[in-house]
Amino acid sequence: MNGFMRRMFKIKGREVPDLYDFRTITLNGVADYPNGLKQVQEREIDGIIVKGALTTDEVSKIDSFTRSMVSGVKEVHYHSKGYVYPKPFSSLGNEIPDPKTYFEQTKKVRDGFESKCGVDIEERLFQLLSNMAGGRRVSCPEMQELGGSCIPYGLRLLKPLTGALEVHCGNLFHGQHNKFYEFIDDNVGSYDQLSYFYVVQPSESSDLILFAREWSEGQHKKEFEQMYTFTDENGKVVDCSEYGIDRMTIRLEPGDFLTFAGGPIWHMVDEVKGHAGRITVGGFMGFTHDDMEVQVWS
Repeated sequence: MNGFMRRMFKIKGREVPDLYDFRTITLNGVADYPNGLKQVQEREIDGIIVKGALTTDEVSKIDSFTRSMVSGVKEVHYHSKGYVYPKPFSSLGNEIPDPKTYFEQTKKVRDGFESKCGVDIEERLFQLLSNMAGGRRVSCPEMQELGGSCIPYGLRLLKPLTGALEVHCGNLFHGQHNKFYEFIDDNVGSYDQLSYFYVVQPSESSDLILFAREWSEGQHKKEFEQMYTFTDENGKVVDCSEYGIDRMTIRLEPGDFLTFAGGPIWHMVDEVKGHAGRITVGGFMGFTHDDMEVQVWS
């Protein structure tokens, strides 16, 4: 039954709890996945959830810091659904008009983050990833010739009742933001990138939803127009609304960490409900071409 008929008869899409293979572990359980990031990238498994990866105190500090930027901070990208700090590459569209200034600013944010927030999120992130990196070094792409760097994380606040974070997959970004990827692709394999995020403040909804479709060349979508759909390689519109294709829903708690094959797997964040909004710290990662490092960016 297609999406139109499902909507007509109010038949919701099928929830499939085991659609993808996610491993849920504690911080102590990370030792059981010493090469876990490569396992996800090579699709031996589809994702890893680490419960309680941030302490209650760290969550509280990041929450307060994120909410303090509600308006008027020049390094913040404000949009209709909330804001992201610092400005992510996706906020630049398909151009970086002044790459030197952009990468200088992201490095400045990176260098001063701990003193402003009270949490060294880069150290905490790299420490966790290093324990699952198979002995590889964890780093962030440097832009030394431009006097700056990428930044390995972004703080995102989604406001309540402003709609979902549209369906997407990481491989789609190469067509939408190819100028940014030109800066990092010489060193890192960003195609089939991994997505990651920490949950700081969940809402009454705002679940991560993974769909039963993966990236294939020729798929595309119109940003901000196809909120719940994308067009497949045969020109057919794929319905990812609540009446659409099969999906798997993941709900996390404050302090939890998740990484998954977000490059090929189509996914979205459900509409934020309640009053608090949804706060996450997240980004992407890939392996260098010599397979000696894991690089992280946002």
